[in-house]
Amino acid sequence: MGDVAPSEREPNKPPGRVTPTAEGILRLHGANVERAARVVRLAADLFHSTSAAHGLPTEDLEVVRTAACLHDLGAGATGPTQAAQLVLQHGIAGLEAADVAVVAGAVGSLGGLVAAPDDDGRAARICALVAIAAALDDDGAIDTQVAHVDDTRRALRVYVGPPAFAGSVKSANAASAASDQTLRRPMRLAADGGSRYYIRPGDTMQATAYKIAARLYSEVRAREPGVRRDADIEDLHKFRVATRRLRAALRAFRPVFGRAVLRDAAASTRAVARATNAARDLDVFIEALEEDDFTTRVPTLMAHISGDRTVAIRGTVDTLDGDAYDDLIRATESLLVQIHPQTHAVERRRALRRVRDEAPRMIGIRLRRVLAYADGLAADDDERMHDLRIAIKQLRYVLEFVRDILPDDADKAVNELKALQDSLGDLNDCAVQRVYVAAHTSDAESQANMSEVERVTLELLAVRIELRRERALARFLEEWNGFIDADRQRLLAFRLGL
Repeated sequence: MGDVAPSEREPNKPPGRVTPTAEGILRLHGANVERAARVVRLAADLFHSTSAAHGLPTEDLEVVRTAACLHDLGAGATGPTQAAQLVLQHGIAGLEAADVAVVAGAVGSLGGLVAAPDDDGRAARICALVAIAAALDDDGAIDTQVAHVDDTRRALRVYVGPPAFAGSVKSANAASAASDQTLRRPMRLAADGGSRYYIRPGDTMQATAYKIAARLYSEVRAREPGVRRDADIEDLHKFRVATRRLRAALRAFRPVFGRAVLRDAAASTRAVARATNAARDLDVFIEALEEDDFTTRVPTLMAHISGDRTVAIRGTVDTLDGDAYDDLIRATESLLVQIHPQTHAVERRRALRRVRDEAPRMIGIRLRRVLAYADGLAADDDERMHDLRIAIKQLRYVLEFVRDILPDDADKAVNELKALQDSLGDLNDCAVQRVYVAAHTSDAESQANMSEVERVTLELLAVRIELRRERALARFLEEWNGFIDADRQRLLAFRLGL
């Protein structure tokens, strides 16, 4: 918080005098150190989140932190003017004279100081961020932090929480409004409601697509190291889900941008997602075996699964090291630049429409695709059941993409679709596991190594898998018949605002 170690004596300091740290100045003049620490954290958070939009280089972070540390010095001095003079008189360890002057300006006016003409307003912008951070701390919201910044409109929307007291957000917005002519882009703060994509009803379809794709791409990249380490199977699962959601988003917004714009990102995302299939199927199988207490009773099967999973995860990592993942990164990052509303205006009519007007159409198309399977769905038609599972997944994902602007009851619809998807997923898992056990049982090398007890146990396992499949099928049919019921569909349409 600006409390770097004392530096060498500065040329304008008397011999024997050491330049103090920012925290040292605070303590010397009796300012509130605890509050200063909170404001430093908030100011640094705002800087990290918005500095690019305001044209502040990363090396200005220490100036912002120091200004935030000393912003309240006037409370312990005779006034803001004297506080600024104290900063100039003491100097600050680790800062150049020009940066000390910026800090003095913040201390003296909390953003009201007019920056020197030759610094392109840099000092004033730093002061403005400190002023907003100080106002955000007014109600003592100790854990408040920046949760998300929506930069798809001219004015930045900064979501803060948890918790974010209404009074502190109001105070911060007043400070932000006073800085509209100072900051490169206006900022407004809002309490964070825990949204996933931060979609607003007035967003254009271009902005909506950008927000969803950017969030999902960040999730893919965030999970990549965990997939490589392979210490927790949840990393592979979450990576897989993020890539599949990203692919679904690119598909959903194809009418907005056109197929050609999205082709490269969609193709590479599909290739990477497929590279996770084998390892994830085996992870699910291992979990099922552990749940049914089979792992210690089928040693040759477990050895087989372990060997196959080692090969499968190596294949996944090879994909991350190869062209497909490089293509995903290159194509998706290029796409995000192309569709960002503040950098490129997409000249297509659908791109300019509001999501509140387009969402019902997006949902309705996918709902009709799901309901098309209501007639003639046979439980033994694996291909048709697989296609239905894909249709349900696409409908569910679109609902989740625009959840922020749907009625409150939409969560019930999402949960119904998730239940259907889970039941169909269980059916698919059982089919994969049944084939795997049959192949292992008939393998000559495996047979030579297994005991008679294990042979009997494998037969029991095959029966257990079939029972799980039958239960999953019965559960799905009950859920499906309820879902396609005419009265339920009318209720669903009401819940989704269709």
